[in-house]
Amino acid sequence: MDERAKTKRAVAESAAKIAASKRAIKRAVETTLVDREKLLRVAQARALMYRVIRDFLDRRGYLEVDTPVLAPRLIPEPTIGAFTTRYEDEFAGSHDLYMIPSPEVYLKRLIASGSASIYEISRCFRNREQTSAYHNPEFSMLEWYSVGADYRQSLELMQELLHELVARFDEVGVLGASAALGAQSVADLLLADPLVLTMREACLRYGGIDLLEVQDCESLARVLAARGAQGVRGACRAGYEDAGCDARAVGGAHEAGEPEAAWDELFQRFFLTYVEPELPGDRPVYITDYPEQIACLAARSSEGPWRERWELYIKGIEVANCYSELVGEADAGYAQELIAHESELVCRMREQGIEGAPLPYQNYAEICAKMPPTSGNALGLDRLLMLLLGESALKGVLLFPNFGIVEA
Repeated sequence: MDERAKTKRAVAESAAKIAASKRAIKRAVETTLVDREKLLRVAQARALMYRVIRDFLDRRGYLEVDTPVLAPRLIPEPTIGAFTTRYEDEFAGSHDLYMIPSPEVYLKRLIASGSASIYEISRCFRNREQTSAYHNPEFSMLEWYSVGADYRQSLELMQELLHELVARFDEVGVLGASAALGAQSVADLLLADPLVLTMREACLRYGGIDLLEVQDCESLARVLAARGAQGVRGACRAGYEDAGCDARAVGGAHEAGEPEAAWDELFQRFFLTYVEPELPGDRPVYITDYPEQIACLAARSSEGPWRERWELYIKGIEVANCYSELVGEADAGYAQELIAHESELVCRMREQGIEGAPLPYQNYAEICAKMPPTSGNALGLDRLLMLLLGESALKGVLLFPNFGIVEA
């Protein structure tokens, strides 16, 4: 090719790129104009949701509090990665600070010091999590603690809040017309009588396993091996593949040299593969009374080997998580042992240089021991707003999704 032809081709390619760029700019401007009204509606709906929540809890005697977003130490949770920043002080030196994954430790410190029922609408941050339609590294959460209440009373309060939100959103005309991933209306979905199942009932109904018969790791592995030999039952429901729902190693053989999974790991694989995808999507679903083998700071049930905990699912999406908190001196030994174990795991991660492993909070068990009987509830507000507006992904309710990485 001679120089004239090369020049002509380069000019043509440059002109094509300029034309494509102009078209992209034009589309962006048009999209911005179209989206401006939607963005305003989303901002107004979020403001309304916060007003309704505050009014709902204020009327019931809860006190709104404001706690730090940056913390020098966090509750030891090996499965949750933290965002780390560096504080520089010319006199005190440099110190790592962590962006909180939840305000839990500060709210429990207030309860332990004698506070009445409290709540906080906070910004929370979680690192090392796969972004998806339902996951963003920065999110809004309502966390509230009801002094003198248990997890069953918190479930009733959660239902009352859902009903009030639907009523207020409908009143001002911002309630979504139809629920995402289906033709059912948002009102019919959120106002339907909830399905309340214990974890044992859910596993029997949707997974064909009685948890009372698989209380040790060996028996659970044996049952899952038999199930796994037939393969995974169907694909995960829309969105679950985004959240990491797969059946890898469910009941299957371990790789050579790989340590055998603990009971809670086997159970989690089973639940994500066989139970969670089958939960009804036409009404709120509460899964209660989790197996005691799943380590958490929820009170032990008096009705069997369970812990007083529930999770709320709507359209198959986890929206809220609630405990009867493990409090008082009677359970201090278990709390101390659990927190010490979790702290050891986090410290080991730090030694290995794993990103997002924070310094563990040192006297967390003592805080729990000083608390009166209390129920704590954490509610994901971005996901709730998504459901109220009938959106199918978080990007529909976030004005500025982080780095544009939330996918539909």
